[in-house]
Amino acid sequence: MPRTDYLRGALAESLDAQGYVQVDSGLRVLGQERVFAIGDISDADRNMAGFAGQQGELLAANLRAQITGEGETVAYERRPALILVPLGPEGGAGQLPGQGVIGPDATAEIKGRAMLVEHSTGHFDAPGEA
Repeated sequence: MPRTDYLRGALAESLDAQGYVQVDSGLRVLGQERVFAIGDISDADRNMAGFAGQQGELLAANLRAQITGEGETVAYERRPALILVPLGPEGGAGQLPGQGVIGPDATAEIKGRAMLVEHSTGHFDAPGEA
């Protein structure tokens, strides 16, 4: 359950029965013109925190287009659910869209060996592997 209990007024009215902020295809809070929600509190890709970065990038580009008048806004496309649960560097399981359940070899290859740390090294000015 998302931590949205602090919302009041019209924003609280935008919550669904599970407490998620309902958003439209532009990630705009339903019933609002200038309020947006992404990540764990929004109902876009619910319970899929891994997509928050993509939501943020799309929202930033759309806001830039609206503010500058340059470019077109793009609708956010909700993603099918996926899950990867590594168990150590060589084990685990997952479910991927279009592939169904995957076993330990595929899970380790995608996430288990380095826990996707290589995607974050640039944020910390750490040397990464090419």
